[in-house]
Amino acid sequence: MGVIRKRVACVCGAAIASSSSIKYQLEEFFEQEHVNEVELICCRFSELDQYIDHICLIVTASPMFMQYPVPVVSDTCYLSGIDCESTNRKILEIIRNAPDMDLY
Repeated sequence: MGVIRKRVACVCGAAIASSSSIKYQLEEFFEQEHVNEVELICCRFSELDQYIDHICLIVTASPMFMQYPVPVVSDTCYLSGIDCESTNRKILEIIRNAPDMDLY
């Protein structure tokens, strides 16, 4: 893997099932697209505050009831694994347009 310039939070209630599914599917997509400057992390909704200054995007399969200073992509396709291509393309566009980050 190259230099990490962006970090994306894959978020769900327990940071186990949904977030792991999102992370796995995005890892496969990024590999196909030769995107290697992105780090994907799994976390709970309750942990977002500790990561918010170090991420450029939140991806979840659940509705978000709070607003954050970074873009949020919420799509249930990650639960079914079906037809995530357009969502993945949207995520890639957001990442490519996000500034490089000072990562801890």
